[in-house]
Parts: sequence; C-alpha cells; structure tokens
Amino acid sequence: VTESVSGEKISIAWYRHVQRERTMAQLKEALEAAGVNIVPFAMQSEQKLITWCARHFASEGISADTAVISAMLRRCGCSMAALSGEMRKLCFYEKAHGRTAVSMEDMVLVTAPSEEAKEFGVQSAVRARDAAALLRECAVAKHAKEEPISVFFQISSALSELWRVSSARADGMPREEMMRLFKMKEYPLKL
Repeated sequence: VTESVSGEKISIAWYRHVQRERTMAQLKEALEAAGVNIVPFAMQSEQKLITWCARHFASEGISADTAVISAMLRRCGCSMAALSGEMRKLCFYEKAHGRTAVSMEDMVLVTAPSEEAKEFGVQSAVRARDAAALLRECAVAKHAKEEPISVFFQISSALSELWRVSSARADGMPREEMMRLFKMKEYPLKL
C-alpha cells in the first residue's frame, strides 16, 4: 500500500466496491483506481519458511534446528505474520531463561497452535503414516487439555477415511467417483 493512501481511504474504497460488485478482479481494479499499490503475498513453500524462520531466530541470537522449525510450521501455520509473533515470543522466552536455542518442548509450551493445526494435526499425522508426528500431536493435544475422546475420534476418522479409499482403490474405483461418493476433496485420495 502506498504511503499517500490512508488505511481509512482503503477501507472505504474496498467497502463501497464490495457492496456493488463482488468479484476480486473488479475489487483489484477499484483499489488500483483509488491509488492503492496492491502487493501480492504468495504462499511460501515450507523450505522457504524454514529458511526465513532460521534467519529470524539468528537475528535475535537464538538458534533453532530444522525439526523444531518444521514442527512450529505445522503447529502455528504458514502465515508469516503469525509466525513472526510466535518467534518473537519464543526468542523472549529463551532469552528470559538464559538459553540460546529453541527446544521442541519450549516451542510447544510457548507457541499457540493455529486453528488449522488444532483441527487437522492429528489427522495429517495419521494420513502421513507418521507415528512420531502423531505422538507429537497427541502431546500437543494433552498440553492443550483436549478431551481424549476428541483425539480418539480424530484418529479413528482419519483411519476410516484411509480404509475407505484403500478399499475403493482395490476395487478399481476411479478417483472422481470416490470424490463424489465419499464427498471428499482430491487431496486425501492421493495418499
């Protein structure tokens, strides 16, 4: 956003336009006409985010290995704004305790899980057939005082999904038919 345009003016231009026309192309056109410089924020790959996080920690004099950063991405999501805040908390916590490295335990203790991580962490671990990740997700759920029956339901739901897809594949069912029949997105069917 250019400095010559105030946040209030941007909000007004967006609100008026969205009330009349609801397409992104028209919204973009209206914002550009109002003098707004639109900056796209593309989703970054996990590797780029790991590198970015490592640089952020290093600039604060704190180190974090790739496994911890990768787990933090799964836990906190991929929003750079959210990650920045979580890393600031971690750096402050480690410095307050006289440490120079982020441990997995500290990362789980200090960071807040994203809604996506809370909702899909266990299921993602089951789908990936990653027992270590599943145990980490269960530890996170325990730390968050999640009801054990809820975690059990997430695990059984993911296992049931895997079984249905596996059985349908064995019977030669096409992917499109599975998507329609099971009311699933394409992603779980690729696993």
